[in-house]
Amino acid sequence: MVQPDQMTDFVPRPELDAKLEALEARQDARAARLEAQMGTILDRIDTFKQAQNDAREEGKDLRQEVRDLRSETRGASREFKFWTIGSVVAIVVAVVGTVLTVQQMTTATFAAGAQTAQQQQQLLNDIKQIQQDLVEQRKAASTPR
Repeated sequence: MVQPDQMTDFVPRPELDAKLEALEARQDARAARLEAQMGTILDRIDTFKQAQNDAREEGKDLRQEVRDLRSETRGASREFKFWTIGSVVAIVVAVVGTVLTVQQMTTATFAAGAQTAQQQQQLLNDIKQIQQDLVEQRKAASTPR
């Protein structure tokens, strides 16, 4: 039998069923919200994973480009060194050639100057000799025979 204080707690069956259905509906709604939130989180995780994979691929591409640039730079550096050394050698050869040419021209100029001075001295000697011969011829011509 039902006690009088328990009677006040008694809930009729249809009301209890309604309360249980309402509770079940709230739990279903809460579960649906949790599922939607989990779906959103999973979508974000998938998006993040895709972005991470894309970043890895871009990183691989960038690393390959850097490797390619390094090899091109090394080749260009070697070529630059070759041309620089070649240019330096050519400049040194040109400077040495110019110095030797100037030295030879200077020597030739001094030699020519010395030869000219010698020729002038020879001409002066010849002129003096001719003058002496003329003086002697005049003396001989002016002296009666």
